[in-house]
Amino acid sequence: MREVFARVGETLVYITELRAAQTIVIVSHGDTIRVAAAWLAGLGPQQIPCLEIANGSITTVTLSDESSRE
Repeated sequence: MREVFARVGETLVYITELRAAQTIVIVSHGDTIRVAAAWLAGLGPQQIPCLEIANGSITTVTLSDESSRE
């Protein structure tokens, strides 16, 4: 899970750099969504919440101008 956390984090850094007033859609599996939500919340790989992400669900994240995690 640490490797997934690192890869997802790298991808999110890239995506957040592109987000200049854009809506970005990412399609992924539940575990990757859980990891991404934890990463964006500033949590570490040991703190990934045990959430059930339903098939076909929509998870929405809104980043403010102050939001940046590297």
